[in-house]
Amino acid sequence: MEGNALRCNVAECGEETANGVVVTGCLHAICLQCAGNYGLDGPLPAPCPACQKTLEESEIMVQNLQVSEDWKSIVMCGHDPTTMMEATGRAITFWSYHMSQKMSTLLPSEPVGP
Repeated sequence: MEGNALRCNVAECGEETANGVVVTGCLHAICLQCAGNYGLDGPLPAPCPACQKTLEESEIMVQNLQVSEDWKSIVMCGHDPTTMMEATGRAITFWSYHMSQKMSTLLPSEPVGP
C-alpha cells in the first residue's frame, strides 16, 4: 500500500495509516493512535477529531488494512450483487476523495512558472 496509504485526517497528525484506520460516519480516516487519543475507542458518543461532529457507535468502523487472501475471498460471499456493487462504489468514492485530498497537499498553492 506504500504511496497509496490513507493519511490520518487529524490536523496535528497526518500520518499514513499502514495497518488499520478508523473510518467515521463523516467520512474521515483516523489513525488508530489518534482514535485512542481522542476517545473513539471508549464510551460514545464522542466528537470526530477531524470535524467535531458527534459520532455514535454506529458511525465508527475500525478497518484492518492488512487483509489476507482468504478474507478477500469470503468478505462479500452471501450478499446479492446490488449490495456488493453499492458497497464497492461507496468504498471507491471514499478512497478517491482521500487520494485527491492527499494529492492536493502535494500541489503548489501558487502558479509555477514565469
